[in-house]
Amino acid sequence: MLGNCFGSDTLKKKQPFMSGMKKPLQGTHFSSPKEVMEKSKTALMVIPIIEFQKCFESWIKHWHKYIAVDGEYFEGDNITFDE
Repeated sequence: MLGNCFGSDTLKKKQPFMSGMKKPLQGTHFSSPKEVMEKSKTALMVIPIIEFQKCFESWIKHWHKYIAVDGEYFEGDNITFDE
């Protein structure tokens, strides 16, 4: 899921800080799962809480759209639904 968020141009426009988290980790080869977790946590801690919350709320809204149309949701579809 995070990989999709980082790779999506639409989400980058909405959540520019996500690319800011990706850059310190991009191109890095980690020696262990523990190192991945430590470096990821450090990168996440740099993101302001309000910005992280906005991103998380955006993901939830995306999930609701996807569920509402039984998985037939595509970026660019102007789907409206009651939350």
